[in-house]
Amino acid sequence: MASSCSLLVAITLNWYCLHSGAAQSDCTRGEMLHTTREGLAECILCRDGTYMEEEIHSYAACKSCTFIEDPDVEVFVRRCNKTHDSVILCKSGFYRRRARNDRQKDRCDECTHCPHPTRACQGYQDTVCCHPNQDAVMTSSGVFVCEERPVVCEPGQFFSTSTEECFPCPAGTFMSAHTHTYKECLKCEQLSENNANHAIITIPCSRTAPTLFGCEDGYFRDPTQESSQKEVSCTPCRSCDRSLVDCGMFHDAVCDDKEETTAAIVPTSGTANDAENSAEGKMPFNGTLGCGERNQCLNATTEPYHHATFDVVTLVACVTLIIILISALCHFPSNTKHEEQFYKRSHRQNLRKILEKLRKTHALRFCTIWAMLFASLFICILLTTGLIVVSNVFYNVFVTMTVIATGVFIIAVINGHTCSRGQRNKSCDEKDDDDSSKFRKAHETANPDTEEQERGELEVDTKYRE
Repeated sequence: MASSCSLLVAITLNWYCLHSGAAQSDCTRGEMLHTTREGLAECILCRDGTYMEEEIHSYAACKSCTFIEDPDVEVFVRRCNKTHDSVILCKSGFYRRRARNDRQKDRCDECTHCPHPTRACQGYQDTVCCHPNQDAVMTSSGVFVCEERPVVCEPGQFFSTSTEECFPCPAGTFMSAHTHTYKECLKCEQLSENNANHAIITIPCSRTAPTLFGCEDGYFRDPTQESSQKEVSCTPCRSCDRSLVDCGMFHDAVCDDKEETTAAIVPTSGTANDAENSAEGKMPFNGTLGCGERNQCLNATTEPYHHATFDVVTLVACVTLIIILISALCHFPSNTKHEEQFYKRSHRQNLRKILEKLRKTHALRFCTIWAMLFASLFICILLTTGLIVVSNVFYNVFVTMTVIATGVFIIAVINGHTCSRGQRNKSCDEKDDDDSSKFRKAHETANPDTEEQERGELEVDTKYRE
């Protein structure tokens, strides 16, 4: 009996839910409410060509999709489906006008043309045409309207309240602000007649920029005192034998002085313990702090990065290199004579061409040696006068190459001058004469008809020696 009552209650509740209004709000997007023949309500999908974009509804019919009516100006941005309508926009030069009511449809109209468009024609918005002194402003309803733009002046202008216009700054004044409404321009600063300030004008005043002041050569100004728009008294630059940083407009020179790299604590009488005892009143302190037990002064100086002075080692290296080059320069004439004799013996038929080739070769050697000599002299002069500052690496390489060049040139000079000294020796002369006589006799035996030609070559040789 109890089970029969429960079944009856369930059937009654089900019938009530199906026929009550509560079931009519269950349809979602893409569906519509349909009533069957039995009087039951159910949700079914929208038919083709229709859509429903409401999330929860009880509509019995879906909405019709929008289609293109004028293909010449209308284009699909998104096609219609069961959950949303079509999105149609217009081609370039047209804008989409919204329908005034549900019975009308959106359409494409031609954009408005104006000489000064404030906002371009696009989407559902026509061209906004405003005057040059107006701006397009969107209202709360989404419509653009033209409003008067507030008058603002540019650099080099001032604002006139009487005419509400901008006028150029008069001579002797300037205005550097952008988009302003200042009623007058600022006066340009002039250089005072006080020559003791050593100030100069670096950039003169114009209508858009103020006067900028600087200092004469050999002076600098403190940037923390005043801005460059104000004239201040300049400070003389420090005089340095060699500077790491040259004096500039806003900073002093930084001298490369070894004494300045020394630590401030000078080892003299007294220790750190004495200073502490003096502070406690245990003993008098003479005011100097030396290297004591707690102050070892291990690194009192620091080595500068650049080679600061031209020392004796560099001077000796330069002089040695110059002497070696001069010695090599004197060594080439002796080698020249030996090469000429060798070419005479082996190429007597082409003696004139060989001698001409030797002259060109020796001239090139002489030019090379002179170039090296003058380059060395130039480097030594620059180092001595302090016009250039070389690093320790360059200095070490320069000295090392000088030592290597010294050894190479000394060996070359010793080997070359052995034969040069032998030329002045009779034995070497006799040997040369014997070799020359043997060669001449052998040549005359093989070619008896060339005696006249050899005489001519000997005359050329004599002229060349002279």
